[in-house]
Amino acid sequence: MSRLREMGFTADAANRGTLVSQRLRVNEKLRRTLEAYQQACAEEHSEHSQPVRVGEIELGPTAGAEELREQPSLAQSIAEEHDRSEIGLLAPADLVPGIFLSAIIITPDPAVRTDDRLRARRMLTKRTKNLPLTCMCPWQLRARNYLQLKEWIATAVEAGVEPETDDPMTATLVRRIADDDKILPWADFSQTRQAVGDVLRHGVERARGARAAHPPTKEQDPTVRPFWRLALARDSGVTASDRLKAFAALDVEGVLPRCTCTPSQQTEYDRDRIDAWRAFIIRMVTKETNTAAFMIARYPETYLAVRDAIDRKLIDAIGEPAQDNFAPETVR
Repeated sequence: MSRLREMGFTADAANRGTLVSQRLRVNEKLRRTLEAYQQACAEEHSEHSQPVRVGEIELGPTAGAEELREQPSLAQSIAEEHDRSEIGLLAPADLVPGIFLSAIIITPDPAVRTDDRLRARRMLTKRTKNLPLTCMCPWQLRARNYLQLKEWIATAVEAGVEPETDDPMTATLVRRIADDDKILPWADFSQTRQAVGDVLRHGVERARGARAAHPPTKEQDPTVRPFWRLALARDSGVTASDRLKAFAALDVEGVLPRCTCTPSQQTEYDRDRIDAWRAFIIRMVTKETNTAAFMIARYPETYLAVRDAIDRKLIDAIGEPAQDNFAPETVR
């Protein structure tokens, strides 16, 4: 998965904005360096050859010009950021607005204008403004299957993600709550208990064939389909401006996933914030997204505790355990 090392910033709008800003500054420095290199090459080879024009940058007849020609197009960048080999494999239901906009911002395609990058940055800022760290809305990149999620977890571990110090305690709480043990003080663990109850119930429902609800794409609607085709066009000649216009139309139509979390207006004590974070972790490790893979790598014991608790609940409900698709050594 591309840029898996940065998965920890998926739900953190402030950090993500910083990363994108840093990337844009690097791109600007690279552009200036290339211009200086072009000028030096032009002075050296002006008597022997003509400069080669690539996009808006002119270089002498060097290997650098050939490398620029091989830069991926915007369509390829969008596909790669969604972990697809080509954009034709990206279904409307799998498009992640934040990743789509980020791809336009960071793509090396020289045909993408600065104005389009800035517009995409503004749209991304608007979507992620005041985004809660514990957001659970379905706007993240989903794994196509368990094998891909397993690869994401393994890649996160190989990238150096270490288990958190509170992982053993959180796992113990999951086991005790699942066994109906009384944990005191009661008020310190109310959200944690609710999260354990929710994941156990949803785990049993999912094992029985229930599927999670996702926002409708309306891709079969003849008045919406053209905008999907334009936003996800295979033709590399479709400009970033046209893709952004189609994206904006889809957003107005309400077919793109968006965070619907409402920040709490009440002053919370530290114990409440800690309780809310534990509840978020317990719910997150049951998901099949890129953020979930990162969290599983950070909380492997909690993940296994939740899996075991769901299996026991499933045995009580229908008499057989859930299919375990992950080997423990894959997690840690």
